[in-house]
Amino acid sequence: MADSRIDDAQLVIEKVSKVKEELFTREGDVIIKASTPYDCVYIDKEHEGLLVTSFGLILRSTSESLVDMRYLALFLGLEQANTELQNMSKGMTIQLLKKRDIGDLMIPVPSTEEQARLGALSEGVQRYKELCRAISEKSNVLLQSEFARIVQAIN
Repeated sequence: MADSRIDDAQLVIEKVSKVKEELFTREGDVIIKASTPYDCVYIDKEHEGLLVTSFGLILRSTSESLVDMRYLALFLGLEQANTELQNMSKGMTIQLLKKRDIGDLMIPVPSTEEQARLGALSEGVQRYKELCRAISEKSNVLLQSEFARIVQAIN
């Protein structure tokens, strides 16, 4: 997890056995890193079935929940929420976050429509960032390729 997204290049496929089903991600979950910085990510359909190890806490919606999970992920990713979570966390060397700490966090809850709008906006921004990263990578490859072509023509 980095910058409110799952870095697919960092995922590792391992064979495991006897793992509780609730430790695997489901669409709509929010995963928050248990140590600083408390980055978090909304789990989309593409990232269902990932095993969440002790580094992360799974936040899962209940039927009576008033909070849109995409909105929650956006809120928890804000700098002010991260700072408040750091103030709440415990530990001498490594400050670890507990689920009850998140439960104690004051989360502003706008209307359902506003939550959905902000969640969708957040997803759009993430897609835009992904496209920008891809363009940047391709631009570097193009620049290096063109430079190599010109240098080779000189030799």
